[in-house]
Amino acid sequence: MSDAWQHWAGFMADLAAVLLSLTAAALIPILSVRALRYLTARRNDHQRETLHRIASEAAALAEAAFADGNGPRKLSLAIGYAQEQCAGTGITASADTIRAAIEKAVMDYNAMVKPWSGLPAPGAIAKPKGESYSQ
Repeated sequence: MSDAWQHWAGFMADLAAVLLSLTAAALIPILSVRALRYLTARRNDHQRETLHRIASEAAALAEAAFADGNGPRKLSLAIGYAQEQCAGTGITASADTIRAAIEKAVMDYNAMVKPWSGLPAPGAIAKPKGESYSQ
C-alpha cells in the first residue's frame, strides 16, 4: 500500500506543478500589461507636473524680463525657455501643450495677485428684497 500512496502523491505533485505553471503562464502577460499601463500613467503624470512647474518658471521669467507689458515678446520668451527646459529633462510636449501650460501659469498667477479684479463694483450688485431696505 505504501508504493501506491507514493505513486499517487508523485502524480498529485506533478499535477499541481503543471497547474501552477499554466496559471503563471496565463497571468504573467496580463499582469505585465497592467504594470506597463500603470508605469506609463505614472510617468505621464510626473511629466505633466514637471511641465507645469517649468511653465510657472517660464511665466515668471517673462514677467520679470518684460514687466512693462509687451505680451507677444513675453509669450515668445516663455515658450522658448519652456521648450529648452523640456528638451533638457526629456519631456516631449507639443508647442500647443507648452503654450497651454504657460497660459495656465499666467492665469494662476493673475488670480493670486489680483483675486478681486473680476468682481463687479459693490454699487452694481442689487440687494435682495427685504434686506436693508427702508419702507
